[in-house]
Amino acid sequence: MTTFNEWKSLPTVRDMLKALVGDIGLDQIPNWSAYKHAVYLADRSQIIKRAEAWIDHRESEEVVAFAAVLWTMDYASFAGEICQKAGVTNVFGPINYQDDTHRKTVVGAFAMVDRHESNKADETVLHLIRQIQADGRKAWQLGWGSASFELLTAAYCERTGHDLEETRQRIWSNCKPIEMREVDGDEEEAA
Repeated sequence: MTTFNEWKSLPTVRDMLKALVGDIGLDQIPNWSAYKHAVYLADRSQIIKRAEAWIDHRESEEVVAFAAVLWTMDYASFAGEICQKAGVTNVFGPINYQDDTHRKTVVGAFAMVDRHESNKADETVLHLIRQIQADGRKAWQLGWGSASFELLTAAYCERTGHDLEETRQRIWSNCKPIEMREVDGDEEEAA
């Protein structure tokens, strides 16, 4: 079994996370739960583009390890798509790993997902924060200054113990709001 501390120190994990979301202070993260929260606070706006660029010319076991890291970030369906694009069709089947760090990356990721304790309320809060960061239209409607943003960030901080104002600023710094207006009953981006 791969523990979180073993997993986070694997060079593959460190390199893959840096390629996806940059530096999240992995050395300072003590456990799976704190990792999950750090990933949610990171700039996730370019993950799909970065992941698609990263998989070019990679071996099957490296692609599976990368997909496992994506899986820990709640990108399970996209992790499957990445594997298909790379020609890896048997993701959960037996793989004869030539590199033990790839095997440990996958084993540790699966252990994390199995052990992570959350409830639907926590998942909903994190999902909405992720949506606000990823979609400029949602950021405009549900972002800074809205009651929704106030409640979501307060719920997040109540659960994690993080500083409320610092968390709001960090989440908002990863948002790229797009002003929306209604024209003849249809939404469109403001000019």
